[in-house]
Amino acid sequence: MSDIESTRERNMQSISKNTVGNLEGGVMPRDLFDTFYQRVQESAELLEMVRTESLGRRQEAIPKIGVGERLMQEQTDGDGIDTFEEADTGAVEMDVVKTVIPFKLSNEAVEDTVDDIEEVLLSKFETQFAADAQDLGINGDEDSEDAFEQINDGWLEIAQGADVESDRLDGDTMPVYSHADDEDNAQTVDTSLFNNAIQTIDQKYLRTDPVFIMSRRNVQQYKQSLTDRDTALGDAVLFGDSDLTPFGYDVIGVANFPDDQALFTAPENLVWGIRRDVEIDVVDSTDDTLEEDLFAKYVVRARHDYQIEDLQAGVYIEDIEPAVAE
Repeated sequence: MSDIESTRERNMQSISKNTVGNLEGGVMPRDLFDTFYQRVQESAELLEMVRTESLGRRQEAIPKIGVGERLMQEQTDGDGIDTFEEADTGAVEMDVVKTVIPFKLSNEAVEDTVDDIEEVLLSKFETQFAADAQDLGINGDEDSEDAFEQINDGWLEIAQGADVESDRLDGDTMPVYSHADDEDNAQTVDTSLFNNAIQTIDQKYLRTDPVFIMSRRNVQQYKQSLTDRDTALGDAVLFGDSDLTPFGYDVIGVANFPDDQALFTAPENLVWGIRRDVEIDVVDSTDDTLEEDLFAKYVVRARHDYQIEDLQAGVYIEDIEPAVAE
């Protein structure tokens, strides 16, 4: 028996018991969840950068602790400390939303798979969940007419004031920079966008290493504008020898990020919380599976939420004119 035939036979024996390795349905075991969680983050560029929280309850508050602007005092020998500043506290509320990702697995696909079927399935779970979780984190809007986007508010909506539950210390919206010109016309990404956003943020937050987060299309447009310059930098960008770091800050292009908006903040200021009780439901004995010649139907069920820890530690950038191919 060839190696391919042996693998196919092992796959059929494995799944014929209504189990795919450890994916027999129900709540993921801890070790499988840890693998799933890590690979999901690695599969999406932004999820790999943001702060992640493992949540134990459906509703959970993440505390915020801030102190006075200046606490240092002079102390002369023999003297006590004059005053003690009280920490200012607030909290951002995590309130997870249950989501599902359904998909089908045909008998033919199982029979034709030459790799380990459990790895194939887990990889499919991870890739799809990562893409959708990141997309929702960016574009989620409970007031949207789109069924996917209205699942939950994402970071862009929270930056504009969508979170009304959290006890925030310094306002309910992120500082805003409009990239419109004097006649209120949106403009394409240029050097002035980066400069003005840096000038908009409270300077103490620059030490948190903020980055510019925007669509890949806008990153490409800015690269093109640099290559038009007859400079060493333009040549380096054209040949891929230089990263984009306007004024020393990185620019991150993210899939599915809207072209007309951007963020300037530390990635760790964006929070993604997920409960550990990720479930996989397996349905393999229904009329549909018989009629469609399916091995099984799968549903990945997870509970997660998005937040911004400190709204003042960033800038919401609006009125960007999307780049148009010439």
